Parts: sequence; structure tokens; C-alpha cells
Amino acid sequence: MKKSPIIRLDLIGLVTSVMMASAFAQEPSSLTEPSLAEFEEITNPSTEVVKKITPLFDKQAQSIRYFNAPDNLMAVGVVTNTFKKQVYYTNQNGDFVMSGRLYETDSKLMHDQLVKSELKVLLPEEFTNSIETAPSFSFGKGEQVIYAVVDANCGYCKRFHQTITKKIETGELANVQVKFIPVGALGQDSTNKAKAILSLPKDEQFKAWEAAVNRKPISMTTTEQGAKLFETTQGFFRSQSIFGGVPFVITRVNGDWMLSNGDPNNQFYSNLIQAVNAEKNNAMTASLSE
Repeated sequence: MKKSPIIRLDLIGLVTSVMMASAFAQEPSSLTEPSLAEFEEITNPSTEVVKKITPLFDKQAQSIRYFNAPDNLMAVGVVTNTFKKQVYYTNQNGDFVMSGRLYETDSKLMHDQLVKSELKVLLPEEFTNSIETAPSFSFGKGEQVIYAVVDANCGYCKRFHQTITKKIETGELANVQVKFIPVGALGQDSTNKAKAILSLPKDEQFKAWEAAVNRKPISMTTTEQGAKLFETTQGFFRSQSIFGGVPFVITRVNGDWMLSNGDPNNQFYSNLIQAVNAEKNNAMTASLSE
């Protein structure tokens, strides 16, 4: 009990410094040192810590991992059952849990992002197989594939469409292609447009989608094949609780799934670029060592 006020006072100071650093930081820095010794994973955390921390997260988590952190703290990396990565901090005894960004002012390193890069999202095989084989049309020809479940009448889908196509065209997302999977999430008109788009020849579908999402007229003719393809995409969309709405954006890098329920923010794209670059560097290193 006597130690508790000191621990909490230190915690207040740490939280204050973290908040100040986050306020002044405009963009997270590149993780140029992804394996700092001070942030190695703790493979065998103490029984005392596990007993205190695990009950706080086990009902909502698919995995819980522990890492060393600065100032004698431990980072708790959690992947939730809704496939989100979360990072918390505690002391060596597990006396408290706090959340927030831990930003190192000298190195400009964000430690929570470092932990998140080590966490892996596990998705049901049924889901991953379905999204990789769902009827779709593509933009870009890169090897890195982004899957996007979209609705032609969705304003956020329009914004995602504009952002992703621009990033691919300008080379900001080099070697990337996006596969659009059309659904009717917002009513009958959305359903009719998705069916019509999927009824077109493959090489005309993206052009029709681009027109539709920008509120321009398209041919609303539906074929039997187009209707069948739509039933496949719509059935998949309705059967999965993972979908929180549209757009739903997901990609796989180095065995880890990155996803966004809604229009991805800048951090999603930043993490994607870092992950793709890290994968390339790892492949190059492995090639040179052979």
C-alpha cells in the first residue's frame, strides 16, 4: 500500500509527458529500429502479472502478449475478438493498466506502434478464403492486394475510392492493386447498381464503378450471371459479423492482416507502407544470406 502513491505519481508524470509528446507530434515517425532490445517480448511473464492482467482482457481478446518497455514498464499487446490491435502499459507487478501513446522525444519513436507491428491478427479461414475469391474488379496491377467491400451510394466509399486510386497513380502506394467487392448495403438502388456493374464485361466493371460512385449514370442492365455474382458478394457480406459496414478494407502483409471498418485513416496507409517496405527488406536480406 505504501508504494502505491509513488507508483501512481510516476504514472501521472508519464501520462502527462506522453500526452504532451502526442500533442506536438504531427505524424508518427518511421520505425527505423523495429527490434530495440529494451522492447523485446516477455515470453514468460510472472504468474502474478498474468493473474492480474489476463482477467481484464481475456473475454475480449484472441491473444495477449507482453513486452519490455522504457522506465521499467511492461507493454501489454492485445488483439481483440473484433480484430483490433490495442496496447496498454503496466509496471513489473501489474499494479495498474493505462492506455495511450508512449512517444520517445529523443528518438521520435512511438512504442505503441512498435508493439502493434509485432502483433498478428488471426482471421477465420472461411473469411479469408471468401474475401480472396469474391467477385471483384481491380485498379492497379501490383502484387500487394487490398480488398475493399464497397457500396456505390456510400459517401465514405467514394472518399476511399478517390484516396486509394490517387495513391496508386502517384506511386505513393507502389506495387499495390485494390480489388473492389460491390455489395448493396444501403438499399435497393445500391443493390441494382452492384448487379449492373457485375453484369458488365470484366474490363468494363471498374469504369462503371467509378462513374456510379461519383454519382454519374451507368447502364442498369442486369444479366443472370451478374445477379449470381452479386448474390455471392452479398451473401458473404451478410454472413460475416466482422463487417461493421462499408467500406471495409483489408490487406495481408507478411502473414498479418490489416483491416479498417470504414474509410482508412492516414495511419492505416502509413502502417501499410512500413509493413510492405519491411517485408521487402526481409526478403532482400534473406536473399543475400543464401
